[in-house]
Amino acid sequence: MKYLEKQKPYTLKEIIKLSYDSEEIEQSLENLWFFNSNEDNDDELNLDSIVYLDEPLNIPIEKDDIEHEDFFSDFVKKNNLWNCYYGDQFVDVLSHYKNNNNKLDSKLLLKGLNYYAEVDDFYDY
Repeated sequence: MKYLEKQKPYTLKEIIKLSYDSEEIEQSLENLWFFNSNEDNDDELNLDSIVYLDEPLNIPIEKDDIEHEDFFSDFVKKNNLWNCYYGDQFVDVLSHYKNNNNKLDSKLLLKGLNYYAEVDDFYDY
């Protein structure tokens, strides 16, 4: 199975292209989280944003009132990364884009990703 390596730097543009071209890679992203080093969560991602893939949090149900950062991997903590996107949401936005467009336009897909992150709804392509 094709997949992208965890804890390796990728540009968002690379992840978009690779996942657009390979359904296997797209599916492998569904259960991962996207992290980057920009601590200002209000900034939109851009195509040159450096993103790392890592495991999602594994928070016990009875501990839902604690800080989620406590459950990030050592890699994420050591590199002071923050969660910038959820893999399942990325895959949903990518699928929505593919259903409405014939070919890849990374800038337009990025617009849809940022729109979804801001308003929790799909961009109307």
